[in-house]
Amino acid sequence: GRLRRRARARARRLRRQGLEADVVATRAVVGGGTTPDQTLVSWGVALPGGESAAAALRGAAPPVITRQEEGRIIVDLRAVFPEQDGRLAEAISGALL
Repeated sequence: GRLRRRARARARRLRRQGLEADVVATRAVVGGGTTPDQTLVSWGVALPGGESAAAALRGAAPPVITRQEEGRIIVDLRAVFPEQDGRLAEAISGALL
């Protein structure tokens, strides 16, 4: 669907800029963690790096909040409005390049 297409577009743009970026299926938690057993299918962009990369992204303008899975950081696009995609890509490349 729409989230997957957005994830593909973001990953392509980041790869063109020199970042290793993969599209990943993920699950988003409903209710900001208040209902941890309820999730929604989502799509995101996986980037290499651990805590130092995650910290750099949190310090970006605008801040990018990620989670870590299997040695990579995941940017879940369910938490990003489509009109914010461009700024998101700029923040990621600015923080990690």
